[in-house]
Amino acid sequence: MKHIKIICKIALVAWVSLCLMGLIATSCRTVDKSVKGIDLVQVSGTVLDEANEPLIGATVIQQGNSKNAVYTDIDGHFTINVPADAHLSIEYVGFIDVVLAAKDGMTIKIKPDPNYKKNNLIVL
Repeated sequence: MKHIKIICKIALVAWVSLCLMGLIATSCRTVDKSVKGIDLVQVSGTVLDEANEPLIGATVIQQGNSKNAVYTDIDGHFTINVPADAHLSIEYVGFIDVVLAAKDGMTIKIKPDPNYKKNNLIVL
């Protein structure tokens, strides 16, 4: 009987945690379609390296609004809401930053930075 109560408490805590994580994930993805009277458009795309491999964790930032930024997923995909005339800055460690006009369905290839020194990395 004692074990059943403990299992029930653990199950309840796990269920509440999952519900809260779902709410947080949903609220993080919910973005207003307008900001101070400016209509926003949803822009999706993919960030690749020179070998057409997806770059995981590349930063995609709305130019002029560093608070509006997303990271690429495991397939190099991103989705961001920006004003229709926005430009995006794509940044990735060891690669040259790129700034492009935002448009849906973008495929962005970035090149390695020849001046980047891999020796500066700290291995733990």
